[in-house]
Formats: sequence, C-alpha cells, structure tokens
Amino acid sequence: MSQRLRIALTKGRLQEKSVELFEAMGLDCSPIQSPGRRLVHAIPNYPLDAVLAKAPDVWRRLMEK
Repeated sequence: MSQRLRIALTKGRLQEKSVELFEAMGLDCSPIQSPGRRLVHAIPNYPLDAVLAKAPDVWRRLMEK
C-alpha cells in the first residue's frame, strides 16, 4: 500500500506561496491552481494531497485529534 502525505493549505496568500514553493521543487500544482469545487487535490507527480480549507476549519480539525 502506498502512503500519501496530506497537507492542509489555507486559501489565499498561504496557498499562493505554497504553490510557488511546490513548483520550485518541481511539483505539478495544476490541480491546486484550478481547484473548482474540490477540496482535496492529488499532486500528479508526487505522493502528496493538498487539502484546501479556510483557516478556522484547519485549526478546528487539528484540535479534534
């Protein structure tokens, strides 16, 4: 079973800066750049999922764990 890393990104400036960093690392961020209504986006050339969410939702989910 292959395992994927899942990263939560808050929409807005952090998302933009993260995409810039990921692209500089050679990752294909096209799913994040045109997300549509999906919240979870698989990065095609790396075992990484990006979850796009509002900051309060990310914090709330972390506190549930």
